[in-house]
Formats: sequence, C-alpha cells, structure tokens
Amino acid sequence: MIFPNGITSQLKDLDVSMTELVLMKAVADNELDSEENVNIADIQNHLFVTKAAVSQMYAALEKKGYLNREIDKNNRRKLIVTLTPKGQEILGFMQDKVVQFLSEIISKVGEDNTKQLINLVNRFADALEEINDESLQ
Repeated sequence: MIFPNGITSQLKDLDVSMTELVLMKAVADNELDSEENVNIADIQNHLFVTKAAVSQMYAALEKKGYLNREIDKNNRRKLIVTLTPKGQEILGFMQDKVVQFLSEIISKVGEDNTKQLINLVNRFADALEEINDESLQ
C-alpha cells in the first residue's frame, strides 16, 4: 500500500478497509427522499466489484455502525444507503489524513512536478480510453 503506516494502522484501528472507505465516500451525499442517490450498481461499477461484494460491504459497515440501509418509502424496490454520524466522522477523519499525506508528498516533490505527473496520468487515461473505444468498433 502506498499510504504510510500511520494511515493504514488507523484504518485497521477503525476496522475499515480502503475499499469500504471508498464506498463510504461514494454514499456520503446520499439522503432519504432524494432522486440523486448513489445506488448499488453505481458502487459496483465504481469499485469494479460484484453486487454480492457491495452487499457484503454494506452489511459489514452497517454492523460497525457506519451506515444505514433503508427501503425507499416511495419505491419499495429501492434501497437507500446513508452514512451514520459515526460514519461521517470516520470518513471526514480519514479524508483529512489523506489530504495531509498528499500535501506532504507535494511539498517534497514540488508543485510543478506534481502538475506534470497529473498531466501525464490524464494523457495516459485519455489514450487508454481512446484505444478501448477503437477496439469496440
């Protein structure tokens, strides 16, 4: 893992995996009675995991008290996932740690080099997308 031991040990202490943290970030803005909520298919595509894996993560995070799952009152087939206050606190804490870590990296590497790296990664991503699009034709 690229994160320092401090962040990874805090994740262990909080009993949260990096994937679960990404899931928590994905549902952070979900609200009851909103049409804009992230659903299980969105998370499945975002994390490149199966529906069963997302369901297992939901269950684990719910058991830890980090999220709630509720049935939409307007559409009983729809599941609404929201963070609990404890989940919001954990997510905010870990986001602050990651921002602090990235700031330290940028200060050591330099802002110009960081911008060049971001530019190159974006160019590689664009080229990969272009190649994938061409192979589908």
